Amino acid sequence: MVYKQGREPVDVRVHTAEFRIYGIMEMPRFGGMASFLNKTKRLLVPLTGVLVYSAGCDHPPRAEDMRATADFLAVQQRDILWVVGGRPDELELPGVPVKKKRMALLFACCVMVGVLVTPGGVRLADFLANAKPFQTLFDVRLYALAGDTPARELEVRHTFEYVTVNIRKILGIMEAPRLDDEDTRLTLFR
Repeated sequence: MVYKQGREPVDVRVHTAEFRIYGIMEMPRFGGMASFLNKTKRLLVPLTGVLVYSAGCDHPPRAEDMRATADFLAVQQRDILWVVGGRPDELELPGVPVKKKRMALLFACCVMVGVLVTPGGVRLADFLANAKPFQTLFDVRLYALAGDTPARELEVRHTFEYVTVNIRKILGIMEAPRLDDEDTRLTLFR
């Protein structure tokens, strides 16, 4: 079982539809966050030293968004949308040809644009139909959805080296164009 291996504490931000949860997660010393979440058989993911804020994309969160603090909180794994923190899974898969595709993942509150690594020679639709729920998205740009603002006018709110996303919780996924360094706006509809 994953929890019997040597573990190390890692700072994480767990996003659900209702909350942003800041805390410490005990991860195995080897492997990435996606592999850890995909391997565990437990329905609840334990966190310690927890700060709970209302849902949103802002970081750091505003003090008035705090909802609770706790020494311990176990989060329903199935409700996790994405996790910031821990370690990424490997960008390259030893002995397996891979494709790196820039994708846009739509969540209710935001769009994440980043690189998804899939096995080479496998159609994206087939990969998504058979993939484990948690995947690592690399070189991520997060755009908060704001009212009636068109996608092309959204500004990058945060960038991350990687984010662990639950692809079973996305509302949609599409290929995203490459973004040049000068224009960081989301340009999906050009």
